Amino acid sequence: MLSRQLAYECQLPGWRQAKYLYKKAKRLSRQVDRIAKGRRKNRGEQLKKTYGELIDLARRITGRALDLYVATRQAADSLLDSLLVDAQREDILRFAVMTDYVASLAERRVLRDETIPHAEKIFSLFEPSTELINRGKRPTPVEFGHRVLVLEDGAGFIVHIEVMGIGAQDVDVLKPSMKAVRDRLNQKIEQASFDRGFWSPENYEALAEVVNLACLPRKGKPLPTEELPEFEQARLWHAGVESKIGALQSGNGLVRCRDRGDVGYQRYVMLAAVARNLQTLGKLLLDQSRERRRKRKAG
Repeated sequence: MLSRQLAYECQLPGWRQAKYLYKKAKRLSRQVDRIAKGRRKNRGEQLKKTYGELIDLARRITGRALDLYVATRQAADSLLDSLLVDAQREDILRFAVMTDYVASLAERRVLRDETIPHAEKIFSLFEPSTELINRGKRPTPVEFGHRVLVLEDGAGFIVHIEVMGIGAQDVDVLKPSMKAVRDRLNQKIEQASFDRGFWSPENYEALAEVVNLACLPRKGKPLPTEELPEFEQARLWHAGVESKIGALQSGNGLVRCRDRGDVGYQRYVMLAAVARNLQTLGKLLLDQSRERRRKRKAG
């Protein structure tokens, strides 16, 4: 549709059948979904045939889009029109190149039976940095987005939240995140509790150096310190932070980011954390007000 709009604005032919091509691509995509979910004996052959038709159509459309990109290079006369056309042309070029790349991945995976390395995959044309997150938890074992690290203090406030880098795991972010929190709180951290995903010998040593009680369960055989009552008590804080994560999703809009781009994603996450902290502050103030009223009535 971007190409059709640009061709219309520049008075160029070639996109009269844009709606028909869109419907044809949509129909082939639905056929692929139905065949993939079916259980016919010749499912593999049908899937390759339909996939091949969809890939050929995608490449014909992207080829025409690239021809339009070249043809509109000198299309605008005024500065305003030039800026508008340039922006549309860049969008068309970006989507055409990415679509052709995704088509090549589909051809390798389906038609040639190749295994595509995870690092080569693209999960969204609109948000290319989107990651596939294999959580292994019901009801959604696989999610698309970015990992977000949340650190909560004893009062229930979020003291640190960050969007983890592409490919980063929990074990990679413990030391830098703890340093950031300690600097912000003037080194006033008595104990810290993390789950097994953050475990590594280096992380345990680094955590034990900066807090009095380092609650970091070991993967595999437990350490002797994990049997201490203080350690077990510290582990109970995990229920609180898991509840906070659920509240961020259900109450502060983090089930699905409605902003665009990496910067927009980070902004959306930070605003959700601010909103959750305001709600926590309001709850504490209401509890204090109720306690004062109770004492006045009792006195």
